[in-house]
Amino acid sequence: MKKIFIGVLLILMAALLIFQHIQSNRPNKNASVVKQNQNIEEGGVSLPKEASEMANIISNRQNIPQQQIPADNKNQPVPEHIAGCVRNSVPDILQDHGTVWGDSPKGYQNPRKYVFTPDEVLRIKDLLSRYYACKAVAVRNNYICSELPNTSSDGKSFTPKDYCNDYYNMVSFTGFMAGRIKEDASCRDFLTGDRMRGAPKLNPDIFCKAASKGLPDLCESMKGQGMDNMRELCHSRFPSKASDCDKSWPTCLKLDALYKGINKSDPSLCPPEYEEMCSALISGGDGVCTKLKDKLVITYCDIYKRVQTAQDDWLKKESEREKMAAKKKSAKNVKETE
Repeated sequence: MKKIFIGVLLILMAALLIFQHIQSNRPNKNASVVKQNQNIEEGGVSLPKEASEMANIISNRQNIPQQQIPADNKNQPVPEHIAGCVRNSVPDILQDHGTVWGDSPKGYQNPRKYVFTPDEVLRIKDLLSRYYACKAVAVRNNYICSELPNTSSDGKSFTPKDYCNDYYNMVSFTGFMAGRIKEDASCRDFLTGDRMRGAPKLNPDIFCKAASKGLPDLCESMKGQGMDNMRELCHSRFPSKASDCDKSWPTCLKLDALYKGINKSDPSLCPPEYEEMCSALISGGDGVCTKLKDKLVITYCDIYKRVQTAQDDWLKKESEREKMAAKKKSAKNVKETE
């Protein structure tokens, strides 16, 4: 009997050992759940493998050059962060002024430094000043223009700040004539601006009071104010209709188009370079200015890439030239020692 009991006990012990061995090799589901919970607590909801892979694809897409973006996206505004350019923001553009672009960037005096051409500089000046003028028009104040560079090589050329103020004065003065701006400061600023340089001096009080009646009625509203002898000149500058304009003063036709666009709340009637500014004045918001910002950044990136490529090519050729010179010098030294 005792032998039977011992045998049964040995069998049970062996069975227990086998069961423990099987359990130790089985995957621990609880541990997996704990690990998943830890991931959720540490970094939000854990992503499936497919989602993680897609996130990596999106991240890598940031380095795709603009020309490699699929065709179905080419008509969409190119986000700055995938423009494929090192200098891809407005602060970058402002920081580069005077070194890479400007009236007289330092690079022009350094044959080892490539810079923007004068034509490219004008393109950047214009886009930059239009973008800032658009923001200034939206808030009805041109203090924003003061953030732009105000230096030129000869002290006479228009700076980005000058261009910005000029755009702003044109739109705000027209807005005053159309009744969208009540204060006459924009009218007085226009009279003292570059557009009126060399024109007969006008009494600001009389002129601005007449201008508040609207562009078509401006000159007629100045009757009996001691300025009747300037009537014909007045109409050639501030027309009641486009055919009144003196073609030698392009500002006249621009004022006529601006007034029609702003007065009719239709930015498409404004001159093309003023369209976003007209929209900002009419809407009272600067959201439309983003179009100019995107165009500015993309244009700058394209030009910068050209400059960078030219610089890299020059450095490569220079490096090869120096290597060849060093190789010839070394061969000459060996020959002299023989």
